Amino acid sequence: MKAAEEQRKQKARTEAEEARKKEQKRLESDMGYLLENSKLDWRKYK
Repeated sequence: MKAAEEQRKQKARTEAEEARKKEQKRLESDMGYLLENSKLDWRKYK
């Protein structure tokens, strides 16, 4: 019984991690998101 519950929790954990990765990948391709969240300190890139 406990093994099945642990397996279910692990599956839910991996599904949540995959969803997070997909969302991050989608946001990385969204130019508006990148512009809003980029650091505007250009002096360190000189």
